[in-house]
Amino acid sequence: MPAYLLREGKGKAVVIYSRCEDESLCRAELLVMLGEVDARVPANLVHGPVHGYYDVDPTYTREAFLRPYKENPKRHAKLMDAKKTIAENGWDFPALV
Repeated sequence: MPAYLLREGKGKAVVIYSRCEDESLCRAELLVMLGEVDARVPANLVHGPVHGYYDVDPTYTREAFLRPYKENPKRHAKLMDAKKTIAENGWDFPALV
């Protein structure tokens, strides 16, 4: 299971997780969730580091993964933008050891 430091910070870490058969979708979802972290975590964790984990899982198909995104067009657009950004700029987050 790859693990990355998505954002540095002090205090307790927030952990986000994704899984799909397509690694590029996993990574894109982590970026989407990273953008949502501050609105979703308790106030005392807002400035903590963010660790992102994902599993490339052949049993969780692209179609199943994308189903909830297609129900939310704004979030789907964010996912596709994140996927494009990664394709153009690479994945530049340090691995957690």
